[in-house]
Amino acid sequence: MWRFFLITLLISSLFSAPASASWLNQLGNGDSNASYIGVGAAGPSRAAACGYVNTGSSPQVLYATTSTGDSWSEGGGFAGYGAALEFASESVGFIGGLIGKVWRTTDGGASWIELPEATVGGGTMMDSDFVADIAISPDGQTVWVLGASGECAVSDDQGNSWSKVELDLLAGTSITAGALLGDSVWIVGGTSPEEPVEGSDFEDPSPGHPAGDGFVLYSADGGDSFDLLASGLEHQLTEVSFVNPAEGWAAAATYLEGGAAIARTSDGGESWELIQIDGFPDGEVVGVGMGASTVPAGCSFVEFFGREVGVAVCTTATFDSDGSTGLFLSVDGGESWEHQLGYKDSFPNQLIAAGEVIDTAMVDCHRGWLVGEGKIIQRWDNDDADLDCEQGGAPSEDVPEDLAEQDDGSSDGDDCGCTTPGAAAVGPGSLISLILNLFR
Repeated sequence: MWRFFLITLLISSLFSAPASASWLNQLGNGDSNASYIGVGAAGPSRAAACGYVNTGSSPQVLYATTSTGDSWSEGGGFAGYGAALEFASESVGFIGGLIGKVWRTTDGGASWIELPEATVGGGTMMDSDFVADIAISPDGQTVWVLGASGECAVSDDQGNSWSKVELDLLAGTSITAGALLGDSVWIVGGTSPEEPVEGSDFEDPSPGHPAGDGFVLYSADGGDSFDLLASGLEHQLTEVSFVNPAEGWAAAATYLEGGAAIARTSDGGESWELIQIDGFPDGEVVGVGMGASTVPAGCSFVEFFGREVGVAVCTTATFDSDGSTGLFLSVDGGESWEHQLGYKDSFPNQLIAAGEVIDTAMVDCHRGWLVGEGKIIQRWDNDDADLDCEQGGAPSEDVPEDLAEQDDGSSDGDDCGCTTPGAAAVGPGSLISLILNLFR
């Protein structure tokens, strides 16, 4: 009889064991003078992170790993303030800088060469744009360097040649991110938050403000022309991901308590449904015993790997106070999100854990890196062998049959407040609030 109970117990534990997800602190040391702003993954074992240092004669920070992050080394040939980093393949990657400059690597991040022809803006402190994001097509050939104020550099051959595209943005808004799929280009943004300023000899006091005024620009012809699909949204849209021409997701933030959401569309971005992110468990919040909020205020990242499986990064930080970071996993197309526990406890001390996460790079739904203030580099692993990143349907340049058969072309979610689509014009937008937010 005891054998029966033993076998029953073993079978029960086998099928009821939770998925194995873990966090590993790889480089964060709490240095308040240094931050990583961009990170890119070139494969399961290769990644690079860029940023800045406020002290010393060498202001740039660039580290690369070829050992899943177990060890990191300085990347050669890079001299600048890195702001965005993306890989097109295991060997080819790009860095965009705080003053619009662009660098490329062809050896997986070991060395970098500046590409003057890809610079957005004048490339100087007095005449510059800020590289908000680098969007790369799934095949790795097409690259968009997105200047925050509307000037973009475009390459169709992995950075060997470049052309320029200029977009006119609504007053006070800036670009935050983009996504490419075939001839489709989506660009999102809004008004960035600004934290309060007490005032000094160099600047006037300011109450600051939350984020908002989200917008979506769309091109169906590779960027030759753009339509304004949505504008004046309550949330700023901080990241965007599409797996086919119809289905996409955007990270949304107001940086007010309760302002964290993932926006979901099934009609190419014309209408959006907001999925609110649940509150953090007490054990994932730094300072919860002293009254720190557990309510998420904004999401900074989202990426889907198929029609059902995606990852998001959100924070309890508001525009006027610090907070804690959480990573969330969805396996139902973004309808629900599971908090991936253990982030806070993976740090050597809680002061480092409270540092702001500025960028995220995912290899797939099983591994990724988060970087930020205090030289934070955190690796997330999900060892659930049963989790298929492309379950429900792999990314495709074709609209899925079940969506193509729908006649109404609208989502089932709440109205996002979208405006009637119109033509996007040419010209610059606002940049200052975005830079202030990244350095807050």
